[in-house]
Amino acid sequence: MVNHEKLNLFDKIIAVFSKPNDFFAYVKNEIGIGSAFVYFAVLSLFSTFVDYILNILFGESPIFVLVISYGLGLALIFVASFVFHIFLKIFDGKSNYEGTFKAYAYSITPSLLFGWIPYIKMVALLYSIYLGVKGFSIIHEISMVKSFFAFIMPIILLIIMLIVAYIIGISYLTSINPYLSNDLTETTGMATRIFK
Repeated sequence: MVNHEKLNLFDKIIAVFSKPNDFFAYVKNEIGIGSAFVYFAVLSLFSTFVDYILNILFGESPIFVLVISYGLGLALIFVASFVFHIFLKIFDGKSNYEGTFKAYAYSITPSLLFGWIPYIKMVALLYSIYLGVKGFSIIHEISMVKSFFAFIMPIILLIIMLIVAYIIGISYLTSINPYLSNDLTETTGMATRIFK
């Protein structure tokens, strides 16, 4: 059982992996989003630092890209939490935005800590999704099934919107420049052959 005295960052990391049920019950009573935001910011900084080291070793992205991605990550957690909160309310979620933010901020711990390790990152992502569903379920006092749909539906809608935007963008580009149609067809064909 997670102790109800204030947990430090390392205690939270251990608890989110070892006792997620108790941990999210503890988080439910945590006041404000400040502690969750600091936790997320520190783990995001760790993730960005690891990316920076990998970029030094393999020279993939300039440092300013990492700084911008870190800043965007800090901003987008508020947006993502808001979107999840809307869907949680649709599925009878009982908590407020603060509860949604805390559940989401803590649930992505595995991805932030291990998302840079090949092969492990997929397991980290799946465990983050599980923790998100578990956290929303406990904090919003809804079933795991409702929590799952509240978690997955915004992601599905985002994927659909991106596909539609891609199709519209390609259609528009080929309508203003018919020569692009051949280039895009060749590029798409190459991609299809690569992933077969």
